[in-house]
Amino acid sequence: MPRESLPQAAAWSASANQTAQILGPALGGLLFSLGPSFVYLTAAVSLLSAAVLMYSIRRERSVRKAEPLALRTLFSGLVFVFRHKVILGTISLDLFAVLLGGATAPLPIFARDILQTGPWGLGLLRSAPAPGRS
Repeated sequence: MPRESLPQAAAWSASANQTAQILGPALGGLLFSLGPSFVYLTAAVSLLSAAVLMYSIRRERSVRKAEPLALRTLFSGLVFVFRHKVILGTISLDLFAVLLGGATAPLPIFARDILQTGPWGLGLLRSAPAPGRS
């Protein structure tokens, strides 16, 4: 893609990702209430559609200048992160949020035993954290 189109593409990608995180689990719960075979059929059709669409993407190859691999270039990213403390803090915060914030594993039990709800309620529980991330 052209370099000048990258900000707009990133915005569209972030919007699509956020929409999928909010609507996906709720829609999955609704589809599961119709039956598990319907869920698998929908997933297979979606996967096939994505494969066809990905295959239709045009690629433009650019020739890159090959730099010799050196220890300095191998660790240049780490040196950059440790020199810029704001980036180090941001990456560390994200690391701990991912490691300690994944409380979605017990949601099926919580939905069934505590809330006494079915697949639709579980889908709503799974999609609830996504609006808070925006």
